[in-house]
Amino acid sequence: MSLAPSAAAETVVPAALAALAISKSFGRTRVLDRVNFEVRRGEVHALVGENGAGKTTLLRILTGREQPSDGGLLVAGKMLPSLTPTLAQTYGIAIVPQHVELAEHLSVADNIYLNRWPTRRGLVDVAAMRREAGRITARVGLELDPDRLVSDLSYVEKQMLEISRLYEFDPRVIVLDEPTAALSVKEIRVLFRLIKQLKSAGIAVIYVSHYLSEIASISDRVTVLREGQGGGVLSHRGRDYRAHHP
Repeated sequence: MSLAPSAAAETVVPAALAALAISKSFGRTRVLDRVNFEVRRGEVHALVGENGAGKTTLLRILTGREQPSDGGLLVAGKMLPSLTPTLAQTYGIAIVPQHVELAEHLSVADNIYLNRWPTRRGLVDVAAMRREAGRITARVGLELDPDRLVSDLSYVEKQMLEISRLYEFDPRVIVLDEPTAALSVKEIRVLFRLIKQLKSAGIAVIYVSHYLSEIASISDRVTVLREGQGGGVLSHRGRDYRAHHP
């Protein structure tokens, strides 16, 4: 894999989301120490580091699930001290966690419209829900029977269903946390096609993985975290990424 520090001369696309000198402490333990990270519109930015490097904490701050001790966030050109889950959703920031959070006992359509079912004359409009569910899943290239139970889906189908749900909230940033941990090689190819589709639509993707070969094939830039500190940003030019992340 050939990666090198990002060149200053490259065309800079505005950041969709950035963490600026973010620090986080739990008691006397400093988990993040003045970390900078940004993801631009229409790019896949990988976040890597060993267990305990601070990746999970940084993701929680970027998605409003944790508040930083110091530093701030740049969101859609606005400086904010922190986010909440509700505010993150307002700004189009969403996460697909490593363990997909779907209602396994419900149908595809029910999961898409969970707690916001379309109604007609005071009753759930089942026909509209099934029709719209088909349209929504088709946007990510997923052909599913809207009545099919989620428990019957493969893991990659569940991930794609989760991402298709996000489309309804006009996502600007999507975080994929270890998305291939339970996937076969064939399923990874399906997921990567979807990621490239998200990128083409101008959506910023934060991609977290331990697999260097995946990072080489899908990411535009890489940020390395080491013991709560940023180890630099690398792009697809020049030196070998593995030299920076043994």
